[in-house]
Amino acid sequence: LVKLSQGAEADATATTGTEKLSLSTNNYDLVTLMKGLVVSGDSSASLGDSVEGLAYMSISPVVKDHLSKDTPFLQKLFSLVPKRKVQATQTPQEVATSPVYGVVAIIANICAYRPRLSEEEAQIAKLRRMASSARKDGQAETDPLEDDEHAKVRGKRLLQAGALDALAAAV
Repeated sequence: LVKLSQGAEADATATTGTEKLSLSTNNYDLVTLMKGLVVSGDSSASLGDSVEGLAYMSISPVVKDHLSKDTPFLQKLFSLVPKRKVQATQTPQEVATSPVYGVVAIIANICAYRPRLSEEEAQIAKLRRMASSARKDGQAETDPLEDDEHAKVRGKRLLQAGALDALAAAV
């Protein structure tokens, strides 16, 4: 549902490579709602959907930064990863609805550095910037929240919240 709600806006962002520097009100409300569902942890069905939605939304630099700053949310999210291997008493349904993959995807998205470009890819990116320089909105091509320094800070926040324990338990 999250992906559908993003619609053409997300497709346009993927095509052009630009990202808005602010989180729209609708997306902010959606992220806040999903974070609230994770923190409350009431229903397992809505919990799994919330983690999956946050995994998709955490691709956005603004959401990455927003999620990484909420330590109580991160600690609750990491506590969703079971501490033991799959037990014989768990049914296949319980294993399939486990939010482990979503939690690991969120960690990976938040910690991700901007990919290094080869010389050829850098030249192509330069040509794209030159071709789109006629834009009147004046937005930067790359998001400042995606730089290495911001990624390093987000990674440190995740480590302080207990991401390593969650990753070790997920293996």
